[in-house]
Amino acid sequence: MIREDWLLALSPYPVDECRAACRIHTQDQPNKVPNEGHIKAIILRERAKAVAAQPKPVEVTPERGAVSAEMKARADAEVAHFLKGVGKKI
Repeated sequence: MIREDWLLALSPYPVDECRAACRIHTQDQPNKVPNEGHIKAIILRERAKAVAAQPKPVEVTPERGAVSAEMKARADAEVAHFLKGVGKKI
């Protein structure tokens, strides 16, 4: 029955993580018997440490140049042409 509780509580986690967590618990508290909750907490703590150690993503914002009057006029003409064509189809 105890094994079933452990298997049910720790089934979402890989065996290697469970073994490492058991090892950590034994090193930290050698005189205490762990339960599945202790092991799960250690696994989650170690995962959080690994995520925190990852480099943070750098947000890249593309540099936008100034829009010339010619480019603006061309874009406006394309939009007007498109809207004129859409009006005919409706």
